[in-house]
Amino acid sequence: MKLLLKNKPVDKSLLTEGSHLPPANNDLLFSLLGKSIAYEEKENINIVVNGQTMQSELVYLRDKARQTIQLRYKGKPSPSFTMKAVFGESAKKMIDKDGHAISIPTSEKTDYINIFHTKANTFMFDCHYKLTDDEKKVINDNFNLLAAAKTKPFLILGGFSGTGKSMKVKELAYLTCPKGELQEGQEPGNYCLISVKPNWHDSTELLGYYSNIGKKYVVTDFIKFLVKAMKHPLVPFYVCMDEMNLAPVEEYFAEYLSVLESRKVVDGQVKSAALVPAVIFADENTLKALNLDAETDKEIIEDLQQNGLCLPQNVIVIGTVNMDDTTNSFSRKVIDRAMTFETKIDSIESASYFLLTNDALEYKNIACPERFICDQVRVLDVMKEATPDFELKEGDNDINNEFTAFINEINKAMGNGKNYDTKDTMGVSPFQVSYRVLNEAVLYYRSLKVLYPNACTLDKVFADILMMKVLPRIEGEQDRAKKPLEGLQQFVSKRVGDDENKKEIWTECADKIEYMLKPFGKGGDGFTTFWL
Repeated sequence: MKLLLKNKPVDKSLLTEGSHLPPANNDLLFSLLGKSIAYEEKENINIVVNGQTMQSELVYLRDKARQTIQLRYKGKPSPSFTMKAVFGESAKKMIDKDGHAISIPTSEKTDYINIFHTKANTFMFDCHYKLTDDEKKVINDNFNLLAAAKTKPFLILGGFSGTGKSMKVKELAYLTCPKGELQEGQEPGNYCLISVKPNWHDSTELLGYYSNIGKKYVVTDFIKFLVKAMKHPLVPFYVCMDEMNLAPVEEYFAEYLSVLESRKVVDGQVKSAALVPAVIFADENTLKALNLDAETDKEIIEDLQQNGLCLPQNVIVIGTVNMDDTTNSFSRKVIDRAMTFETKIDSIESASYFLLTNDALEYKNIACPERFICDQVRVLDVMKEATPDFELKEGDNDINNEFTAFINEINKAMGNGKNYDTKDTMGVSPFQVSYRVLNEAVLYYRSLKVLYPNACTLDKVFADILMMKVLPRIEGEQDRAKKPLEGLQQFVSKRVGDDENKKEIWTECADKIEYMLKPFGKGGDGFTTFWL
């Protein structure tokens, strides 16, 4: 369990020495540590900064007539080195060339950390810092995709062929790939393109298989990429499943879809069930095929041999899809588990065309790309957070009621159709949503709030959820799909009212619903789907 102990603005002492903890938490800390600590006694601890665990010490001292507990940096690498790297701009302003502190008004200290106790003798520093102008622009251009991936690491990009879907995935990899070995190849080292084949009807092409002829496990590029991601836990790794629906997704991707729903937060990290069983990694030939070294990759090998290959927390799968006569439709199982986007090009400009080429993509070298990694799975975990960026606690009726009311309203709208606004009862619709969508709506709200607070309003969240999670579910002939769409049309109209700001937010939803209703126009015997 992750327990918040302190929220602290970044200053010179935090960058170079460590931090005091509130005296009021002393007894609680002793309980968490499982023992009391005598005055001036030291206890070895671990401090985790940006996923990197470093040895430090906890000291019980007297400070200004108070007995306080200090988390003090020591050892190599020191948390001080990592803290200065994370808060580079703040460090320049707070520490002069001789290492002395520079006085800065509290009002100008925009960077801060949250100090959590996670387990036994382990403390986590959750870092938050002010974005540079360049970083703001990059996030602004991609914040919907980044927030959705932080919410759930499985996205679907749909649209006509040639609209730049696959290129967008590569662009995200360029955006988040840090300096170093991952930038040494022709493409970002955190990017993997998997071309789906029409004859895929099981998971062997993705997850590999044991060959009775070669007496070994055949390792795939997908598996190699997941293991590679384990070596770089602070970097988002993007898998582009190109032309994902050329084969039935629920057949070749079934294991991934199931394991995706098994994720949970354990000791501050998102863990899942195994995609590939542990017994496979007992074979040295398999480890060799995965480019694992017995010494440098010892921890990863032990993890694989003990737990099997689970979904690395930093892996984001994005499937690109075209809907035509040569492709397969999606089952409800797939749609329910994905965050769905539609790519559109309203008009073609020469500048936009050249931006779609490989040569135009470049590394952005933004700090802390790990902020874009999914780090929460359930609403209950989010409710335990309390930070200046985001706060949602149990009993916060205003926010909780807004989300539950939203889910109930769209279900009522889909069940009652045109009569949505005049009936209190909830009709029945095959497209109604439940707890999974509610959970992901709150997580998406939290992701937007953390990554791009200026764009985060409840209407923005609800409009996006309607586009990503609700409308993609709706398909069928008039007697099945028309009534739910008309109800949602009424819901959007009521939500907008005469508010011009809300009208802008909900325009995409309104246009999409109207477009999906077109097949029921004159003859009324057409078939509709989100992918029209």
